Amino acid sequence: MMSKATVRGKAVIAGAPIAWIALFGALTGFTSLIPVVFYIFGGGYVSLGMVVFAPLSGLLLGPYAGFIAALIGGLIGMFLAPAAFPLGIIDVFLCSALLGLCWGWAACGNRKECVVAFTAWWIAWLIIANIYPYIWPGPAAGYTPAVEPQYALSWYYSYVGFILYLIIGRTKVHEWTKSPRRSVQLLGFFLLCYIAWSCWQVPWKVPYIAILYYPNWMIIADNFLGLAVYGVPMLVIETVISALIVTGLRKSKMLVVPRSCVGEIE
Repeated sequence: MMSKATVRGKAVIAGAPIAWIALFGALTGFTSLIPVVFYIFGGGYVSLGMVVFAPLSGLLLGPYAGFIAALIGGLIGMFLAPAAFPLGIIDVFLCSALLGLCWGWAACGNRKECVVAFTAWWIAWLIIANIYPYIWPGPAAGYTPAVEPQYALSWYYSYVGFILYLIIGRTKVHEWTKSPRRSVQLLGFFLLCYIAWSCWQVPWKVPYIAILYYPNWMIIADNFLGLAVYGVPMLVIETVISALIVTGLRKSKMLVVPRSCVGEIE
């Protein structure tokens, strides 16, 4: 899966040319200097690299090469823009590498290995988020108790994304991204990005909660407000840029990567 090979004279990792992995690593890292949205409760910002190039790494290079490219970008960005990576090396994974992975999985279509991995990952993190750390280890470890059912319901956007993925995310959404009608195409890319975003949000937030001891009410508020405050702006930007770049690469066939938006979707 992660082995290095040569295809048509080009060195590749996980099916993606090393040159493209390096390119998106650099783009993700250097654009981390540009803030797009500041966090609701302060402490940092969502960068252009996080909004555009880390997700694009997954869409264009597939989940595993996209993960590597976004990881490289995160390491570069951590030194260039510390405010975009407030937890340091932990945020290299949370704010960069995991975006490449989640967007890559969402772009895999109905390929069995991707569906199994993405579904298992998503379910596991939803279970973890509803238990850790407010219920276990809970107040005994210094965390505020969970306010239920508000806390469980606050992850609504991820539940919706998971249902969309199971019903239309593996097939119809990918068909729509190839539609000649621009409105249908944009809808397809928006839903593709929403599915990936709604999954990534869970493993992104839980470590912050555990490390920084955020009170439960704050996470409930952030979950309910986050989609409107920074989710929608991030998704709109991703949708437009992804549609333009992916459509262009599909037509030119400059980049063809298995298990990606520019590969053959099964």
